[in-house]
Amino acid sequence: MKRNISLLFFIPLTLIMIIISCKSENKIQDTVISIRLPKDPGILNPLVYSSSLGREVYQYIFLPLADYDPASLDLKPILIERIPEKKVEKNGISYGFRIKNEAKWDDGSPITGKDYEFTLKAVLNPGSNAAAYRTLLGRISQVEVSEEDSRKVTVFFEDDFPLSLETCINFELYPQHIYDPKNVLGKYSFEDFKNYQLDSTRADGDLIAFTDDFNGLKHSKNIIHGAGPYQLVEWTSDQSIKLKKVENYWGKDTGIPACEQNIDEIIFQIIADGNTAFTQFVSDNIDVLPALSSSQYDEIVQSPQLSEKYEILTPQLMKYYFVLLNNRQELLKHKEVRQALNHLIDRKQLIDIFENGKAQIINAPFHPSKPYYNHDLKNVEYSVNQAREILESQGWHDTNNNGTLDKNLDGKVRELELTLYESGSEMGDKIALLISEAGKKAGIKLDIIKKSFRLIAEENIATDEFDMVLAQASQDLSIDDPYSKWHSSRIGKKSGNDANYFNEKVDSLCEKIRLENSMEALIPLFEELETIMYDDCPVLFLYSPIERIGVNQRFKGQGTSKRPGYMANTFEYIGQE
Repeated sequence: MKRNISLLFFIPLTLIMIIISCKSENKIQDTVISIRLPKDPGILNPLVYSSSLGREVYQYIFLPLADYDPASLDLKPILIERIPEKKVEKNGISYGFRIKNEAKWDDGSPITGKDYEFTLKAVLNPGSNAAAYRTLLGRISQVEVSEEDSRKVTVFFEDDFPLSLETCINFELYPQHIYDPKNVLGKYSFEDFKNYQLDSTRADGDLIAFTDDFNGLKHSKNIIHGAGPYQLVEWTSDQSIKLKKVENYWGKDTGIPACEQNIDEIIFQIIADGNTAFTQFVSDNIDVLPALSSSQYDEIVQSPQLSEKYEILTPQLMKYYFVLLNNRQELLKHKEVRQALNHLIDRKQLIDIFENGKAQIINAPFHPSKPYYNHDLKNVEYSVNQAREILESQGWHDTNNNGTLDKNLDGKVRELELTLYESGSEMGDKIALLISEAGKKAGIKLDIIKKSFRLIAEENIATDEFDMVLAQASQDLSIDDPYSKWHSSRIGKKSGNDANYFNEKVDSLCEKIRLENSMEALIPLFEELETIMYDDCPVLFLYSPIERIGVNQRFKGQGTSKRPGYMANTFEYIGQE
């Protein structure tokens, strides 16, 4: 009898344990969010390669000292106690700040001023692939870490300029003890790196080894650590990237959006084909689907069944689409050819096709929401006839009746043939085809080549082996620095001026913009620069879209103008109704 009673008790307890176990497993699954990425970002190293695709992932791993709040869009402290105030010095200006006592790296180590100084040195190291950051961070003249308090830092500039505050506190910080365990950069002062040249006569073997690791996959894919709420736990190339929340994270209860951990795991599913991704989304295999196409958007909003199940976030992102032109290419170095190409793009048609008519045509390299965007610039008219007239006025004619214009250049007859690179997305395919068809009508032959944008960047843009490339630009909420993208000194070797654009007046304006502090003084400088570039057509500006981000209503979240338009770590799981 006792045996039977024991057995009766044993069975229910076992069932209870199984039920509890299942509930626990379900809870873990419920706090996993799956997000679609159209391509593998390749590397996660924001200082080396700050791509919009990589940002979708590394925003949860790396943190800056301060960043723009996703709701208010104001600059708010994250790793530091407060936003520092500018102090006028005898030979320039300075900003002093203190890193929070509780701020820690993902392994629990404290964040100190030495990490800040290390990160700056890693950027200023001339061998690093951090040219984009080096442009601004190189303006810092000196860094002082307090001997009494290792969390206290003072940053000095020899001159004041509009982005001085953002320059010293709005870049991702790296842990010195992980990225430089041998303290190689510690052998050099900050001032040393301001002038140091990595060449064969002064080669430091340890520094070269550090540089190779920092630029390469070791610290861009294999060993990645930061101060963010999540850490990389698994990366299967071209398939998925898994992030898991940092245990005992220092910032989870601070109320700072960038530090929230509402989700246990964030899994990025890499799905190249847009239709396949949409199928996975409406099958509940993906929870977040950024960059919905216009047809996918229509399918959801027009279907009561789908619209009840999926929400669409529509933030106005700080980005725009454009066609990159190589201004040093033999044909494209002529302004009139670029102007003709500008008339061969029906921007309104593109917006109707891809954005449900909801986007803004742009005519300058700045987001139209910026106070210095020149709204007086008229939208470029789509006109095949006008494009052809411009070309014929410059001596381009179809002398051999093959349908393509030609011209004698330096004693050699050249056909007006160009190559257009695009990444093979549905949107890219259609835009390339529309431009190609319009070009054919005007007497321009466009050959379309599809390859991953990563390869386009590495094999074509970086080497100047391109004519035209479909691209997008993502901008920050801070004041733009046109010097980094449009000054002639930034031409070559991934230095920022990918269009190889040169105009002496634009160079001068870029330099003047860096010296002004008031918006009142900046606006006329920006507008003059935009007017010159409008006529020069160094690239073909298209439009600024409104983002469409599909979200399964199992999760509740908000969109933001802060790129990439959402923060999955702030989403809340509310379950199925």
